[in-house]
Amino acid sequence: MSAILQKVKWGEKAQIFLNNPVKMINRERPAIIYLRHSKADYTKFEKLSDGVLTEEGEEAALDFGEQLPKNYQYRLFHSPYPRARITAEKIHESLNKRKIASDVLGVQPYLIFSKSNDQRIAEYLKRDGDYAFLLNWLSRRYPPNELESAFELARRSALNMVRNLRQSSPGTIDLYLTHDIIIAPLMFYWFGVCHPKEWNGPLDGFILQLYDDKMRYLDKEGEHETIYPYWWV
Repeated sequence: MSAILQKVKWGEKAQIFLNNPVKMINRERPAIIYLRHSKADYTKFEKLSDGVLTEEGEEAALDFGEQLPKNYQYRLFHSPYPRARITAEKIHESLNKRKIASDVLGVQPYLIFSKSNDQRIAEYLKRDGDYAFLLNWLSRRYPPNELESAFELARRSALNMVRNLRQSSPGTIDLYLTHDIIIAPLMFYWFGVCHPKEWNGPLDGFILQLYDDKMRYLDKEGEHETIYPYWWV
């Protein structure tokens, strides 16, 4: 298989993710990975939600699955958008070829906006730009009837993730294929981390492992620990 992630510029973050945080997972506990979908093409569609993976994007998702560690059982979830679903399917395909236990468990809530006006979001993004859009969303400057509260999305994501985790065991990795605009508020409200000027690239994200008294998360910058927010389940 072609190691395309080592060949394309946009594959650098994904390669760092595979070479660093993925290798720091504590196998004695279940792990949760939130990952942005692979490289996508939006130019042929009227709505951003309809974008699909490029040919390179599909190949990169296969390459990503080829580099995931063995001796784990993978459960893949994805947003309803085609680019996230196809990424999950390609990673699953690659894991299956390596005879690694893997299941695609389908669409999960809170991996994309669940209560939002897509047209208004597009207008806000065009007017404000990515950087200001994220800060405005996190600080509740957009009406909640047009764009779901970032805090509520993060809280509900935590509830759903923990519910799924109850069916996991050590040696299981729950892999959520989502979007950069979703990863940002999760990291902010879960960990108190915000990188508004540098959103996650394709096949880039964070890893979370839960302990009784702390959250341990891994990203391109290394290993971190933090307390649970008061509202955590």
